[in-house]
Amino acid sequence: YSCYNLYNLTGRPTNSFNGINFLAIPKENDFRSCFLPSNDFLVEFDFDAYHLRLIAKLISVECPAESFHEYLGKQYFDKDQLTEEEYKESKTITFKQLYGGVDKKYKHVEFFAKMTEHIEEMWKQYNKQGGYKLPTGRIIKKDEAMTKYKLFNYVVQNMETKENIYKIDEVQSYLKNIGAKTKLILITYDSFLFDFHKKDGKKTLEEIKTILEFGQMKVKHKHGTSYAF
Repeated sequence: YSCYNLYNLTGRPTNSFNGINFLAIPKENDFRSCFLPSNDFLVEFDFDAYHLRLIAKLISVECPAESFHEYLGKQYFDKDQLTEEEYKESKTITFKQLYGGVDKKYKHVEFFAKMTEHIEEMWKQYNKQGGYKLPTGRIIKKDEAMTKYKLFNYVVQNMETKENIYKIDEVQSYLKNIGAKTKLILITYDSFLFDFHKKDGKKTLEEIKTILEFGQMKVKHKHGTSYAF
């Protein structure tokens, strides 16, 4: 029953129902407990560092098999094992580099060095051509308010949308072909929520996981009798 607006500048959809944005409902205080399964239980597949893995594809850097935040954190702190606090700090450091510019002390990290090169090249094209073509084909016209990191953010969001559309199509085709009662019911940018029917069996969830992880992606999952898990 949700309403999606597909016509945002980046192509990234927004979502609402009766003035409530399903994509921004907080995880705390049981705000999500009103989402209940029609089948047996809800299963959420959540992408590990989705934007980082998309950027890695964009700049031709191989994605780690482990958590991407852990992988980068080990380089920040120059150690093989992170504490829980260091892991949290690693995520904060990474997001600052992605959207605020790369700090000199992290330019030795290959991922950020290549990302910086790509952003500079992208910015040159944007200024030279008077705009920039996003991965889905949408054109962002030149605007004085645009910055190189804002443009990069738009590109990443558009990549995420394009990747999600392919994955939605694959998942829906798979579920239809096997006559599954399980349904994909909500997308929240970096996670897919399913209303799972036990008769479809564990193999169905394994196949969904395989589809979502295609292209060097990695997902973790959880389940429960409501969206609050």
